[in-house]
Formats: sequence, structure tokens, C-alpha cells
Amino acid sequence: MVITTRRRKRASGGEKQVSRILRSPLAMLSLSRNLGLVTGTAVMGAVFAFAVGTRDIGGAAPEAVATGMSVTFAVAAGLVLVAVMVAVVSGWRKQWSA
Repeated sequence: MVITTRRRKRASGGEKQVSRILRSPLAMLSLSRNLGLVTGTAVMGAVFAFAVGTRDIGGAAPEAVATGMSVTFAVAAGLVLVAVMVAVVSGWRKQWSA
């Protein structure tokens, strides 16, 4: 019974610590960056595989790999442009509302 009580106390203390960490702005920034990195890597890998057009990347023609890279970089550039536009529009809204 004592061991169970100790485990419960440790678990509840850990929950409090996790809750405190998630309220930290820097922790949330780090979490969002890591989630964005992992998600972006997976999506861009899927875009590349789709653009190459084969399941076996190692056996793909060099032209297909070059096309896959071009398409992937074009998609990345488009996402950067969207992010810049969101930032600019957000700045304009703050400027007009002040």
C-alpha cells in the first residue's frame, strides 16, 4: 500500500510539472517548432515521392529525381511566400488597429 501511495504522489507531482511546463511561452514555442519540423519533413518527403512518380526512389531515373527536387523546392517556396504574406497582413492589421 505504501508503494502505491508513493507512486501516486510521484505521478501527481509529474502532472503538475508538465502543466507548468506547457504554460511556459518558451516551451510552447519549442513544441510548435518541433511539431512544425516533423510535420514539414513528412509532408515534403511525400511531395518529393509523389513528384518522382515511383515507389522505388533508388531505381528512379535521374530526370525524375531532378523533377522531384524541383517540385519540392517550388512547393517550399510557395509556403514561404504564404508565410510572408500572413506576416505582412498581420502587421498591417496591427498598424491599422492601433
